[in-house]
Amino acid sequence: MNLTTMKKYISILIVLCFLSCNEDKEIVDLLSSHNTTDIIKGAKMAADTQHTKYVPLLLDNSFNASISTNLFFKGISVYEGKMNALRRLLKSSPPKEITFEPDSTIIKYYTKLAESRNLLSKK
Repeated sequence: MNLTTMKKYISILIVLCFLSCNEDKEIVDLLSSHNTTDIIKGAKMAADTQHTKYVPLLLDNSFNASISTNLFFKGISVYEGKMNALRRLLKSSPPKEITFEPDSTIIKYYTKLAESRNLLSKK
């Protein structure tokens, strides 16, 4: 492998690392937003990454029943978006169907599951 090829590979790795860091910041910002559509979009993006580091943010404020009117997320509540993301991330379906209405049984289920897997930081 010559020096030119090696420089290309290093450049590609740096760009990928930079993009990954930006995506992480974007997901955290979206999940921390006060905008319904942003939170739902962040939940979907978090689930797409398959990184369990987003579990605490997904459980935070999970009783939020606000419903999006955005074309892509129309009719989806923040609660529904977050619970579906948790279902995908934790690879476990709750004891009841996830609907747009917050359900404490489902939230408790995912909270206990996250605790059992040591995914929640201790305060």
